[in-house]
Amino acid sequence: MKITRFLCLMAFTAILFSSCNKEVVDNPSTNNLTVDANGNISVANDADGACYAIKSRVFDNNTGGSSSDFYTAFAWFGKPNAFVDGGTVTTNSFELSNIGGLNYYFYFGIDDLFPTNTAKWVVSGNTTSGVPGFTHVDDTPFSTGGDFTLPAKVNISNPLTINFTAVNNVTAIVYGIRGSKGAKNKAVANGASSVTFSVAELNEVALPNDGIAVDIMPVVIVPKTLNGKKIYFVKQFQQARETDTL
Repeated sequence: MKITRFLCLMAFTAILFSSCNKEVVDNPSTNNLTVDANGNISVANDADGACYAIKSRVFDNNTGGSSSDFYTAFAWFGKPNAFVDGGTVTTNSFELSNIGGLNYYFYFGIDDLFPTNTAKWVVSGNTTSGVPGFTHVDDTPFSTGGDFTLPAKVNISNPLTINFTAVNNVTAIVYGIRGSKGAKNKAVANGASSVTFSVAELNEVALPNDGIAVDIMPVVIVPKTLNGKKIYFVKQFQQARETDTL
């Protein structure tokens, strides 16, 4: 089951990066953020940057049990398909790394970056790349709801329906399944309380008598104009559980 846990955590990051590399048509009804049928989240091309505060909780089993919490902070500046250097970036005094000099900023660890809803972002800026410095406190609440359990065994020859406590007042909800063969994401509507994965989708990611993981990722996003630049502030609280297949 350790493999599926690793895949689950990596999937959170993969969805995060897909949100930065896709140009979409503005959609004011969802704060200029769209989600396609495959769960790819995309900010609009009016964005001058985005800052993500993410809590990830991985449960030890399919129903109750203990859990491990992980924290991620991510940021980029420029345009969704052309990142630029934004200087030094911190959230709640934790400094993010400019990964590989590629101008995307990332932090991942077990340190509790977000003990409350507050995410204080401090960006030094870079006059050469046109990124002004700013300080912004994002107090938007992390999403609530989305609790779910899994059966002790998932028969991948039958569709899998997962019922969960409804998630409201979010921009989007992305569900995913992970297994040793790969991963599959799909979006469900704000306020939804169930999701179904088909036999084909289950067999796309998992083998019989193997491990399988399911995760939920509600997304809340609020755009702010700071020093003439439109920055999107994102909050996500992600949960994952694992079980076995038949």
